[in-house]
Amino acid sequence: MQKLIAAIDPHTTNRIEIHDIDPFPQLVNGRVALLGDAGHSTTPDIGQGGCAAMEDAVVLAMTLQTHSLGIEDALRRYQARRAARVEDLVLKARKRCDVT
Repeated sequence: MQKLIAAIDPHTTNRIEIHDIDPFPQLVNGRVALLGDAGHSTTPDIGQGGCAAMEDAVVLAMTLQTHSLGIEDALRRYQARRAARVEDLVLKARKRCDVT
């Protein structure tokens, strides 16, 4: 196996490059909230993309249901609860993937 791997020319084999984007400073703008990959696109290296999207949906639903100060206030609370978590996931996945 090691001989086969050593014989592979990376310039002639098929490669799929994986890229991510820097964490957004805001997940919310006015009455618009970003969830899932729209708000925190990450590499697949820690397997948390789908989980983070579901977490976003649950937190957004809870903030909209439990706060009667209006949508903007609920979205600010969503931002406050999710921003650090999703930034951490993006950066951990990047570190593990060593995206350049």
